[in-house]
Amino acid sequence: MRSIFRNLLRSRSTMRASADRRVPRGYTGPEMLIAAARIEWDSSVVLSVARTIDSDADRVMQWFTNEPIVEFDEKTASQLIREGATAGVLDMLVAIRSGRRDL
Repeated sequence: MRSIFRNLLRSRSTMRASADRRVPRGYTGPEMLIAAARIEWDSSVVLSVARTIDSDADRVMQWFTNEPIVEFDEKTASQLIREGATAGVLDMLVAIRSGRRDL
């Protein structure tokens, strides 16, 4: 299961490379578009995995945006994704799902 998440993150890198080619010449902020696409993609992946643990979408969004994660210096999943730590969040979710970590 862990390799599935790694493949999703790798496909995000491919998406970023192709997004670089689609940005019109003269656009002053392609890095901003790429970062926004990365955050959106990673958020979707993390939320999808979290929904396999808890099917209640409201609780998952509450966790994603408001619940501090002790192992990550009390940052939320949303904050961690914006900082580029998606792999760590996914590893944690995999550990929860496999029973190696409690909620």
